[in-house]
Amino acid sequence: MKKIFLFAFLLLGIWGCDKKYDNVVDDSTNSYQVKSLASLGTVLFSAKDSSVTASVEFSSVENVVSVSYSLYSPDNVLIEEGELYDNGKAANGDAAAGDKIFSNKFLMSQYDANGDYQLKYFVVDKDQNTKMVATQKFLYNNLQSNKAPVLSDLVMADTVIYILPNGKYDPFSFSVKATDPNGASDVANVYFTIYRPDGTVINHGGDTLIAMNDSGDLSDYGDATAGDGRYSYLMTFTENAQLGSYKYQFVAMDRYGLKSNIITHTLYLK
Repeated sequence: MKKIFLFAFLLLGIWGCDKKYDNVVDDSTNSYQVKSLASLGTVLFSAKDSSVTASVEFSSVENVVSVSYSLYSPDNVLIEEGELYDNGKAANGDAAAGDKIFSNKFLMSQYDANGDYQLKYFVVDKDQNTKMVATQKFLYNNLQSNKAPVLSDLVMADTVIYILPNGKYDPFSFSVKATDPNGASDVANVYFTIYRPDGTVINHGGDTLIAMNDSGDLSDYGDATAGDGRYSYLMTFTENAQLGSYKYQFVAMDRYGLKSNIITHTLYLK
């Protein structure tokens, strides 16, 4: 991810038509100034051409070495970054070389989640300072009907045994695969609920729904690879836990509240 060394100025909440900016310049770096951003508004997926043109215009480019963008998902996750060019090439969506308008195209997929995406624009100046100079949001619609996520391929032990030499239960991990017809980013959460042998539900931190993790956090969650769609959890039983059969129920939810199929697994504690 691009590191931001110094903020020169921000253009926040930009929507709709082009707009001129004339009072947001940092006086300490007045060798360039953002003049306008290309209109984006709502972007609809198109099988013929689903490209989006990011474009920023400067009033002056005396101190500009390069211009770039970063694209963030509705979950504020960096999903793409690239250079912007003032080269007049149609492949970059740039109309004319040397007109102080820097542009480039990126593609949106039918599997990209619906929602508000954010573009951040950066300039590298002659002193090699990198500064974020503007932000812009656009609403994306993939034109796909929303469908529920799907859980599969649960990897979990059937039995956990009290280790007498250690005098405790050893930690154990388990994981489940979560996919979504509308794209991986549409999966909001993967949860599980545990029922004790006596039928009561385990309350964890005030909630009976325990969240799993796909961040690559191996030490705390037992998750080996971030972003692979396999959600994991690392847990252990206390010494006074009830012995017998524990029922685990796993479910995923998408960002619109649709729930997946439920996977039920029995773990025997002895």
